[in-house]
Amino acid sequence: VRSHQIAILLITAFSVTCTQIPLFNYLGFEFSALTTLVSSIIVGLLTISAWKRRQLASGGSLEQFIDIAVLYSLLVTTIPFVIMSLNAFLVKNCSYVEGAMLFLLLVLPAVALAQVIALSVAVSLHRWNKTLFLLIHLGILLHIPFVTFTGIQIFAFNPIMGFFPGFTYDETLNVIGRLAVYRVETVAMIVLLWLFTFWLEKRKNVRGPWRGVVPIKQRWIAGGLGLVIAAFIWFSDDLGLSSSLSSVKSRLGGETETEHFIIRYPSRMKHTQVQDLVLLHEFYFEQISKELHVSIRRKIESFVYESPEQKGRLVGAARTDISKPWLWQLHINLDDVEQSLKHELVHVMAAEFGLPLLRISTNSGLIEGTAVAVERVSYDAVVHRTAALAFAIDVRVNMGDLFSVSGFFKAHPGVSYTLAGSFCRY
Repeated sequence: VRSHQIAILLITAFSVTCTQIPLFNYLGFEFSALTTLVSSIIVGLLTISAWKRRQLASGGSLEQFIDIAVLYSLLVTTIPFVIMSLNAFLVKNCSYVEGAMLFLLLVLPAVALAQVIALSVAVSLHRWNKTLFLLIHLGILLHIPFVTFTGIQIFAFNPIMGFFPGFTYDETLNVIGRLAVYRVETVAMIVLLWLFTFWLEKRKNVRGPWRGVVPIKQRWIAGGLGLVIAAFIWFSDDLGLSSSLSSVKSRLGGETETEHFIIRYPSRMKHTQVQDLVLLHEFYFEQISKELHVSIRRKIESFVYESPEQKGRLVGAARTDISKPWLWQLHINLDDVEQSLKHELVHVMAAEFGLPLLRISTNSGLIEGTAVAVERVSYDAVVHRTAALAFAIDVRVNMGDLFSVSGFFKAHPGVSYTLAGSFCRY
């Protein structure tokens, strides 16, 4: 069948292409996450086509279609797994076993969920079912930017994507445990949707109330699955699957309010340490206000975490200090306060002349360059001198590229931050 051949060709071409792209050419998180997005769409569309073709040809019930549906899922997920496993002979994997576990936890549940969503849509509608499936698929994925933009966290657990770590790179990403727990909820969703899809199909042939369509035993099963899903949502913060402002505040324990800040910190900090933290915040605030010529009329929320492990679990980006200018927040590890506080505070205070809503620039070179320019130093030396040394040793960087959409991240961070900072300072 032509649709089968196209699906196999697409997933094979995708997998082979990934073998030639660094970071995606081994069985790791990045490859599995991308495969999740591609394979879930392919399986969903293929399932709708197969169901429609079967109904037009010979009819048949949904129970008789299950074997074919499972075959599609296995086919589309096995091909990329086999190709990338073979590529492991050419490209060294950090841990093949861990990569295989991530693939199973990310890809298989996502494909199964996409397939049952596609089937429920195909059973319900005769027209526009592929369009509706794609819209539902997109809607589920939009949960990720909604959570990471409006909430305190930069990571997100998602039914389709599985896990989104945020836009900061974390070499020590350790999420298998939490992902395995989260996928229990996904499996509950899948089974509940399968039951619902069976009921939809039976409803077409049975007149009268839904009570005659749904057996007592299946009602109890559906109720139990609903309770499982509700429990996961209710205890999401406790399970480490999400973070609310209240949960982060309670886990840190300490809080103090100053003229310009609400500072939240580990409760184990001594009174003198807290005083030093307060003074440093207000000192930098005064410096940056004069440097940027801004007048901030609202208090900035500063979160100081006891360790990278605590920060990674609560908001993400374990070893990378971050800020959320649109929420007037900055998040820093306790050991990084002296070296990172001023830099992250610039990001937040520069929100006064950022884009509407986002309150930042879309240009990474300008964002980071401005922060370094206000700091004036890079690697404990005046930023202009450090930049001059970079050119003196013939570092080949196109300054125009540093201020393009993606060019800032192509150069070594030490070079891009320094040169962008020197340029912005000038």
